[in-house]
Amino acid sequence: IPKSISVEGFEINNAQRGDLKKMTWQALQAAKQSAEETQDSRALSYSYGLLGKLYEDEGPQRYEEAIQLTRQALFVVQREPLVTPLPVVQQTECAFQTQQLASPVPELTYQWYWQLGRLAKAQGNINLAIEMYQHAEGYLNLIRQPLLESGYSYKLMDFRGAIAPIYLELANLLFDRAVQTTPPGGADLKAAKETCERLIGAEIRDYFRLNECDSLKKDHPLVSLPPKVG
Repeated sequence: IPKSISVEGFEINNAQRGDLKKMTWQALQAAKQSAEETQDSRALSYSYGLLGKLYEDEGPQRYEEAIQLTRQALFVVQREPLVTPLPVVQQTECAFQTQQLASPVPELTYQWYWQLGRLAKAQGNINLAIEMYQHAEGYLNLIRQPLLESGYSYKLMDFRGAIAPIYLELANLLFDRAVQTTPPGGADLKAAKETCERLIGAEIRDYFRLNECDSLKKDHPLVSLPPKVG
């Protein structure tokens, strides 16, 4: 382990890094207490979830604590009153159709499912990890389209940092499970391929800010070529 690391021009040694983690933990504990007192469920969910991330970063010896905190973050956010039904996007032949999914705060829910997926993967539970990643993708799709339509997608979410990893990590998990089966699982290989295709489609839609269905219809090309001039 290096004695010091450089972050944006500042040298941080191991002792200082430990102090920063302690300060972060104390700040999150204070935020959790404040959220409990004010009955702010979103802030409380954030506090539990970020504490879970802090323990996740500590390594295998703290994974169980990270899982419990992340589950608590998910429980808190899912008990919020559901004002209107929320659609979860599922792939069909055209593009997507909706089902009802009971979560009023998908922008938090997808993060905690993703976090649980990473922890399950780190513990070697591929089946659970895949399930958590699939949930994360579904909730992520709930918030992407409104962001595209509002024009704030690039300001609020970095595609390669906050969106693409979910698709790529899910595809890798599906591929790993496929090659571990005897004979290799065709269904998981197909699912991994489809996940990569959804990633490409999602990046195209984000770039051009296209509607979910219109961008994927075979009879609705992304670019219409002009008639040949002869």
